[in-house]
Amino acid sequence: MNYWGCDKMEKVYLNELSLEGQFRDIDQFLDDSMPVIKCLKYMNEQGIGVSKQSNFYDQRITKDKKFNDLRGVKNDKARRLKRLLLSMADNPPFWDQEEFFKQDISSKYFLGTIDVTATSIAEASEDEKVILSFLHKDYENKELEIIKNKEECLSVMSVYSYDYLEEYLWKNKETDIYDYLKARYIDRRLDFSKFEKEYGFLDFSQSEIEDCIEAFDRFEEAEGWDEIVRDRTLNFKRYSPASNKDDWFRKSEFKDKKIYKFRCKNPKRCFGYREGEKFYVLRMERDHKISDNG
Repeated sequence: MNYWGCDKMEKVYLNELSLEGQFRDIDQFLDDSMPVIKCLKYMNEQGIGVSKQSNFYDQRITKDKKFNDLRGVKNDKARRLKRLLLSMADNPPFWDQEEFFKQDISSKYFLGTIDVTATSIAEASEDEKVILSFLHKDYENKELEIIKNKEECLSVMSVYSYDYLEEYLWKNKETDIYDYLKARYIDRRLDFSKFEKEYGFLDFSQSEIEDCIEAFDRFEEAEGWDEIVRDRTLNFKRYSPASNKDDWFRKSEFKDKKIYKFRCKNPKRCFGYREGEKFYVLRMERDHKISDNG
């Protein structure tokens, strides 16, 4: 299966119901909204539209502060959030304008016992799109089941964090495995920012990729490098080609690096180099033929 190609997401809906005054103050809201800011930044870079209800700015952040009150707050987090939201506010326009409305106006939509008719949740469920939610226990990184007219079951994915968004996009083939891995392990021990795609997952099956992710997680969960070296499952060791001719990296920009490899369930191997506390993943091997000579 080829994981290079993917159909890009075009639009998400901003979940106004995830703002109901649950935050203690503006500072807490801004701190807890950093994952949302990261998602919005990604969407802005990818040209993904953010559609929202026309009364979104009237939603409460705290008991006495509305989203619109952020305009008077002057700090970097507030500016970033406002800039990202405002830059995407009118493209596409508000979904509850008549020409964009996807819901059946004669229908009722329920999330459990909550009537969500004429909300972004119902709209996203009819449009088969994702909703982006602020931190809220009912909407944090989960699939929501919507019952339409007490009989038809719809679903919508509610996203709060960037890594969850990337996992959703990858599983639905709306992003590639490389973006997903960069997001999954961002700011952790493994770093996929220098990965050479031509030596990647092109011929890997789904189950083989899952084997690799399981090994990557094991690598991350180790308490330190000593534990990684001792781990017989990972079999982390220096890549030592038998000759210059056998050196897989001799013509690459990383030819002067000390290359290491570890097992991602036989026969698959992951190659890269360590720099400080980071391990930069460069290449994947599916059949162990390179490893046989190094």
